[in-house]
Amino acid sequence: MQATVTGELRVAPATVTDTTIPSGTSLLDYTFAKDYAVQTGLMVRQLLDPTSFVTLDGTGATSAVTRGELLVLRATAPTVLRMTQNGLSAQTINIPGNGAAVVIPFDPAFQLTLLEAKGNGKLEYFVAGPQ
Repeated sequence: MQATVTGELRVAPATVTDTTIPSGTSLLDYTFAKDYAVQTGLMVRQLLDPTSFVTLDGTGATSAVTRGELLVLRATAPTVLRMTQNGLSAQTINIPGNGAAVVIPFDPAFQLTLLEAKGNGKLEYFVAGPQ
């Protein structure tokens, strides 16, 4: 299975008038493509407690993905993720609840081994990796 994430951020002047000097256009092009052996599929979890972490299905020692290298997610409410990676202690990050997609590729030396979350809203996520 191959996962491909493609995006483009283009920033340009809104309007040009006699009183403004047009600035240049900035472009951030992002393409990430890699073959993976396993994946969770699109997972949906309704989070009901903003104070306690719950383990997300699909990742972990006995789950579909035991070592993830790509995480894509979005949340409908502010969410805190706790990510455990081999070789590192667990890290937490805050995800805005605006429905925007968040893409996190992991270094093969520090693969995702467990994913947990806390919040009060819907979380959609996808994890892929070599095993």
